[in-house]
Amino acid sequence: VAVVIRPDRKSTAPQRIEAVMQHWEREAGRTLPRPVVLTGDIRKKRIGLSNEDFAWVRSSCDRIVHSAAVLDFFGDRQSEPWLTNVDGTKNVVALCEQFSVRQFHYLSTAYACGQRTDRVLEDELDMGQSFRNDYEHSKFVAESYVRDHCSAGSVTIYRPSVVVGDSRSGATTSYHGLFLYLRLLAMLVPQQQRNARGAIYTPIQLPLQGDEPRNLVPVDWVSQVICSVIANRAAHGYTFHLTPDVRTTPRLVVDSCYEYFNSCGVEYAGPQSSADGHESEFARSFFENTKIYHDYDRSDPDFDRANLTKFAGHLPCPAIDQAMIHRFLEFGASDQWGKSRPHAAHPAIEVESGLRSLTRLVAVDEQSENGELCAAVDIHGPGGGQWTLSRNVSGNWSMARGILPMAKHLLQLNSVDVCPNRSREVSSHWFGKLLGVADDSKPIAPFTLNVPK
Repeated sequence: VAVVIRPDRKSTAPQRIEAVMQHWEREAGRTLPRPVVLTGDIRKKRIGLSNEDFAWVRSSCDRIVHSAAVLDFFGDRQSEPWLTNVDGTKNVVALCEQFSVRQFHYLSTAYACGQRTDRVLEDELDMGQSFRNDYEHSKFVAESYVRDHCSAGSVTIYRPSVVVGDSRSGATTSYHGLFLYLRLLAMLVPQQQRNARGAIYTPIQLPLQGDEPRNLVPVDWVSQVICSVIANRAAHGYTFHLTPDVRTTPRLVVDSCYEYFNSCGVEYAGPQSSADGHESEFARSFFENTKIYHDYDRSDPDFDRANLTKFAGHLPCPAIDQAMIHRFLEFGASDQWGKSRPHAAHPAIEVESGLRSLTRLVAVDEQSENGELCAAVDIHGPGGGQWTLSRNVSGNWSMARGILPMAKHLLQLNSVDVCPNRSREVSSHWFGKLLGVADDSKPIAPFTLNVPK
């Protein structure tokens, strides 16, 4: 797997991915494999890849999963979300022709349907609909472009509805949608007075009945379904609505927050009501800070799920209940609602540069001259990665990124074994294991390479 990612103001592309991988290692309690990391930007031609990376992708990759998007609701055609969602998608689609891509997997959104109140079928897109905002409109234009112009052998489209946090841990990296509401309540509710029974009183009239169905889906389920479809060739070429088995209601969310904060005071005034200047300060603050979502108060379509049921019916969507909403609130509080300092990643271990140096040094060792060998090395853990090492008949080694098809053998290691004590040193004692993968040659003498800072 190769990942194209932008650097940010504080981190390089590899550093960003390394931080993500180390987070999931802490969650999983074990080391994980690393993808090949490519620095790029889909808003640029050739998605911003260097000539070297462009050539590598052309020769190494035959599938694309396009999930990059900007969730800004409003902007003109020369700014976000149009630049990433439309222009960026056009640039990614252009690679399909340049690379002869066999499979293209595109993450659209269920809300490319726009302002529809009838049942939305998976094979429908342009029904003459209008849109609530530029995000919906830009994703509609992008999906239309994918359908009309992508030259890949198969084009599979995923349309998730409102994606919320991880169903098991409550974790999120994006405080939009439901998490915007939860963050706002966590700020406003503790500031209110308690009533005679000791409950926090939050007087507000919502323009809802309370039982309107809402299409919320946990992010881990969305990822699981997409991976399952990617792995199932029979499912390719279809469009999937990634929407819940059981829809959530505003009443469930409010009641869950009542329980969490020990609060009360919400009234369901019906869709004909609206906030006015005579409501409480709590209500005014709430409506002011959630107005970006007011257009979604009165409708959330009923989405057809025929393809999803056929190909991923064995993966039921976890129902969002009070316990899960409490996990969302607990994670938000522990993360200071997105303002906590990122968990410090371990100092980078320079495995790749160490490997390249080792291939040069090992080639001069007479015991390495044992004929041709092509093997992949999959190094898990901090600083790890995947590379293919080749030895020619003269004993000279070369190295390429990724586990390439010509590799006949695979050696899996942990970066702690390669770099003992998390140092900046790469030990070569495991190189003998690589030589022993294909033949009975005697391991080379151990030595240690100091990698310059």
